Amino acid sequence: SSHFGTMPHEGLRGHGGGKGTRLRRRKVGSSTTGPARSSARPPAASLTEELTPPARRQRACRQRASPKPEKRRRRSGRKPSWEALEAMLAEVVEGIGADAAGEACEGDAPASSAVGTTAPAIGSLDLVVDDGDVHDVPDGTDQLTGKSERIPWCTTFLAALDAPQRALLEQMMARGLRWSTHYSGVGFFEVALHDLAAAFGKQADVVVSSATEINPRCRQMLQAHVGPCRPHCLFRDLTRRISAHAKTHMREVLAHFRQELQQKTISCMDRRKATKIKEEIVEEFMGALDAVMLQAPLTSTDYCYNCQQPCEVSQHMTGKLNPEEITGNAAGSTCTPWSAFGKRMNHFSTIMICFCAWIAERCRVQEDIIFHECTAKHPSEKLFSRYLAKDYILSARVVCPGQFGFPARRARQMMVAVHRRLGWRSTPLCKSPADLLGKPIKTSVLDYFIATEAQLQAHIVREAAEHRSNPVVIRDLLTPCQEKILRGYEEWLRNQGPCTGPFLFNVTQNCQFMGGGLAHLPCLLRKSVMWAHDLQRYMLGQEAMCFMSDRNGIESSPWKEEVVQRMPEVELRSMAGNGMHVPSVGAMLIWALLSCSAVDSERD
Repeated sequence: SSHFGTMPHEGLRGHGGGKGTRLRRRKVGSSTTGPARSSARPPAASLTEELTPPARRQRACRQRASPKPEKRRRRSGRKPSWEALEAMLAEVVEGIGADAAGEACEGDAPASSAVGTTAPAIGSLDLVVDDGDVHDVPDGTDQLTGKSERIPWCTTFLAALDAPQRALLEQMMARGLRWSTHYSGVGFFEVALHDLAAAFGKQADVVVSSATEINPRCRQMLQAHVGPCRPHCLFRDLTRRISAHAKTHMREVLAHFRQELQQKTISCMDRRKATKIKEEIVEEFMGALDAVMLQAPLTSTDYCYNCQQPCEVSQHMTGKLNPEEITGNAAGSTCTPWSAFGKRMNHFSTIMICFCAWIAERCRVQEDIIFHECTAKHPSEKLFSRYLAKDYILSARVVCPGQFGFPARRARQMMVAVHRRLGWRSTPLCKSPADLLGKPIKTSVLDYFIATEAQLQAHIVREAAEHRSNPVVIRDLLTPCQEKILRGYEEWLRNQGPCTGPFLFNVTQNCQFMGGGLAHLPCLLRKSVMWAHDLQRYMLGQEAMCFMSDRNGIESSPWKEEVVQRMPEVELRSMAGNGMHVPSVGAMLIWALLSCSAVDSERD
């Protein structure tokens, strides 16, 4: 179904008078039984007495000439009152403006035509966290320029760290990060690194040396990136670097195990048993590829779409400008073979060869830090231990955006591998990445719809400093004006009931991604701003719903706007729907850097 309101009954027509309905001929002279027909209905003879072709043509001409009654579409739900919605929009904008002017001390942001937390303009923030006191946190009203900008997620995370942790992270960022990415979609890893580097300003040295992406649309989006984290070189397919002989052998092995899987599970009615059989066969498949993966030669050059010529691949991954730089690789493998859907369908496709090729390249290149993101059921720990446990220290975590206070429930497995030459702290700084904030945060979609980033940040820092254990209820942060707006919007939703329409958007369409909201949270949108909403949701970690009826373009984006506007809407939605949650990825990167030893003993 589309992101816009669907009409479940649209297109259904009555069976009478349709194309497949035929009029029965009555034999002349035949008698009928039963009660007499009403005089209002024409006798059957008037419908069937003239059956010659000329008479039929004349009858058809008369029917075409006569005006047909307008067909009414059946729609589900009630038609929303747009007048009430527009009136509420004006009241909300006026109330936010008055609240920001009268109660600026409470941390409200300036008035904007978009209500709620609007996506910040990437690259335009000049907010540097360089003080050692975590209590002196800006409220977000003086340091930011522009009426619709907000403090990004990384500023909130960094403010929640204590002074030693922030000093250690600053030291790691100052050494320099040189990263390469594989299958990052439209650039989720790149945006996370960009936000993290922007928080430290000139003290951070972050370079994205290369990116490998097989999807042509995603490659266009990577080329359209703006900022220092735009990939220097852009390659196409990782499997193209494998020799033709090794690739053919991999496909033959894959076909053999796919046939074996089908034979063993075709008569198995128990889903759990079938899943276990598949896991065993996958492990055998990976074992059969050991010799090919570790011994197959990899080409050293590949065609670069940025340079328009063949470029050196390994040089971009390991070539360091200074010996203190930390090299890393981040990848987001396609999760279909290991997802719940893939296991039900016994999906055993060539996508697994891409993962095998990526693992083989990591064994050759040996970066300092390896980061992998995939579905929560991905056997990362088992597969990584098979090939990288000798040289790397491994840690797998299942991370959910809800752990960081974002009202989303898309759990993903984040695998971090740190090379033994860097070392791993004997006493972890935190048990999990969510402990970076020090406490759980309870939020809902409607709370984010009203609350501003400044209020969230100030309250989180205050609670973390006091080491309170009770959850943060964002609704308690609202000013009286914001509380009034929130209650009015909830009442309007209850009165509307379930409704659909061409300009309505239902955020609970993908219910597994959302949590804590009402059953229906509509938003007045145009097609031109649909991508802006997905950008807020996935790229910037903001689940806010904004009234954007007066917007005609994409205001804040880490890509060139003209490139995004040329993209078909269906492809933009598909790229965003399968994306990563940038704050979760960024939190894992912070956690990995803090867990590494600050001193590289072997290099020194």
